[in-house]
Amino acid sequence: MISIIVGGLQWKRYHSVIHYIMDNLSTHYHDDCCQTVAELSRVPYSPLKTGAERRQWLQSQHKRIVVHFVPFHASWLNMVEIWFRILSFQHQIAKITDRTYETRY
Repeated sequence: MISIIVGGLQWKRYHSVIHYIMDNLSTHYHDDCCQTVAELSRVPYSPLKTGAERRQWLQSQHKRIVVHFVPFHASWLNMVEIWFRILSFQHQIAKITDRTYETRY
């Protein structure tokens, strides 16, 4: 997860804000993640005790990197992933159909 955040910074100017959407996996709001976000955003950070405090800090707008967490028990990202899978499958079928048509005629 940290490598994704660092990679995203390579493509943005320093003054721009980067928004990440993540699920509520505990590694996404681990203290190491918060420290990395603070360093990359160049803001002070003191360790927080609970996951709820860390999630709140990651969601705060006062830094360059802002994390948005999907709601608990309502992961709409799953639906988006399914939608992209269907589109990808349809695209693959279309490519196969086009090739078959071209070879026959």
